[in-house]
Amino acid sequence: MTEYAANIEIENLPWLLPVWQKLVDRIRQNRLPHALMLKGVSGLGKRLLADQLAARMLCMQNETYACGSCKSCQLVAAGSHSDLLVCAPEDESKVIKVDQVRLLNDFVSQSPHVSAVKVVILDPASALNQNAANALLKNLEEPSGRVIYIILDHLAGNVLPTIRSRCQVVDIRPPSETDLVDWINQHLPTSHDSPITEDTIADVMQLASGAPLALKQLMAEEAHLKQRELITSLGGVLKNKVTPVDAAKVWLTIPMMKLIAWQIAWLDNIIRYQLTKDRSMLKPASAVDMFKYLADSIPCDHLFELRQLILDAQMGLNSNLNESLLVEDLLIKWKALMGFRQKKSAS
Repeated sequence: MTEYAANIEIENLPWLLPVWQKLVDRIRQNRLPHALMLKGVSGLGKRLLADQLAARMLCMQNETYACGSCKSCQLVAAGSHSDLLVCAPEDESKVIKVDQVRLLNDFVSQSPHVSAVKVVILDPASALNQNAANALLKNLEEPSGRVIYIILDHLAGNVLPTIRSRCQVVDIRPPSETDLVDWINQHLPTSHDSPITEDTIADVMQLASGAPLALKQLMAEEAHLKQRELITSLGGVLKNKVTPVDAAKVWLTIPMMKLIAWQIAWLDNIIRYQLTKDRSMLKPASAVDMFKYLADSIPCDHLFELRQLILDAQMGLNSNLNESLLVEDLLIKWKALMGFRQKKSAS
């Protein structure tokens, strides 16, 4: 699972530096807990932080960063360090299976071979199925002083509380909007098929939940154009000019996690405008009229109900669901909002 941080050094991610320094200080003081949970939205560089933290713990030198030249660092760079294990969904799977955790348990039961400790990176915690989570709990409950777990939580919402409670949670927060815009302007490629304006960045910023690496990725993918296509097809569904089945073909060109997150962001904007009448809440620019119409016409409880249904769909993404049927069903639920508008107008 990528977190958009390939070929980026942690020094170039200023929002991570205070967290990094605190963790390195704890390593030097031998006060690092047996399990860390790096928590934050996807696209903040948590995986990069985990990788570099693991390299620093395994390094034979005592510097701020892993030295890159000792035997341990060379093994890490080659992907063959016997004291480092990365546990993540395999191939096209969306889940971490119980067999993977059993291998993890065998790994931590052995003494370190090269370094003073063994390190496990688990990415992400939300991918653990029930059996895998239960298998992991035993080792978290009975930690070995020779093993450090670094567990990533992308705020997908389905991490077992029993796992979280056995970790020291490190909150990774996005930078301020001003710092984010400054950073993205420095790191966006200079060549682009269409002009990148402040309005474009603002439209995509919410889709990235304020995470710079996610924002950079979305801008490179021209997500603002894809979002416009989705909104146009949604407008057709609401006006009864496009069927949910036809609109779903457009929506299914977007990965499911993004598609769910974008819908939640849209509904949040509609609800915020309905509650505050602040027109700046009506984003993106291509949806202002439609979102204002929904905010002015649909009772708030029905908007919240749809938001919860979409969140429920998000919770089920790790199961073997039929994505086409799920998207069609969500579009039907969006269309159903118009029925509540008619009832409200008639009353």
